[in-house]
Amino acid sequence: MKGWLDFSGAPALLVPARLVPLWRGCVDPATGEHALPDFDGPRTDFDRACAALMQSECATLTLGGGTLLALELETDHVVWDPEALIVSDTTEPLSADALARATWTAIGRWRTQAAEHLLMNAAADGAALCDDEWLPVRLPVGELVVERARMDYVTFVRLRPIDG
Repeated sequence: MKGWLDFSGAPALLVPARLVPLWRGCVDPATGEHALPDFDGPRTDFDRACAALMQSECATLTLGGGTLLALELETDHVVWDPEALIVSDTTEPLSADALARATWTAIGRWRTQAAEHLLMNAAADGAALCDDEWLPVRLPVGELVVERARMDYVTFVRLRPIDG
């Protein structure tokens, strides 16, 4: 099992597994070629994610009849804690003690329609993912509150199911 990923500053995405091949990252859909970033006139999926995150710390984006969640993190490293449903920009999951001390702020909501997702690099081409660009993620189906906390220079994003 992989532990952490290096996204080299690219946004983190939580993408329903069935939609992953539709995410083309930095590939220009008009040419099929790799494109340089253009956040003012987004052409690629990567551009769309970055432009949306310039307005918010998280964003839902449409893709192939579904939605994915884009997350702004502060560093290159990304780790997934499956028990706590937390994405963080570090190489280690949040300790139970730190989790208890964290002050969480709601930054959004996201409705999942499937349990199987991938945590992946927004710059990556979902049709040709490399092993170092994703981690498997299992999420509860339904509406989730997206919460953020900062501790010791690390950003944590928690997905909390809404009961009922």
